[in-house]
Amino acid sequence: MPLLVKLSVLISRLCQFIGGISLIIIVLTTMTDVVARYIFKLTGGEFGFTVKGSVEIVSYFMLFALLAAFAAFVERSQIIVDVFTQKMPQSIKGYMMGVFMLGFFAIGIVFAWGLYESAIDAMEFGKVTQDLR
Repeated sequence: MPLLVKLSVLISRLCQFIGGISLIIIVLTTMTDVVARYIFKLTGGEFGFTVKGSVEIVSYFMLFALLAAFAAFVERSQIIVDVFTQKMPQSIKGYMMGVFMLGFFAIGIVFAWGLYESAIDAMEFGKVTQDLR
């Protein structure tokens, strides 16, 4: 059991590191893009450096940051949830889990529908990014 605890802590720290690096990349990409656009505006278009694909870089690294944070802190959040529900009857806990799962399912459907509509718009209007390919 102590080996599993050490492994869990190691995985948690690795996920925290990945999330932190992802956030740093997001901030640096955004800052570089904003500064480059401002310099482009100030020079009247003579300085043409831009960050290619900055929207995609930020969106993908945001995904990595969120997934890594969820994985890193899943054990801590379960402890907090258990504190609130430890004295509840098992049947109520089961109903609560069912409601939460239905809620997560509904949120997933909304996200999937939004991505589907974005893909249809991309095909219809020819607006294609790496995200929508």
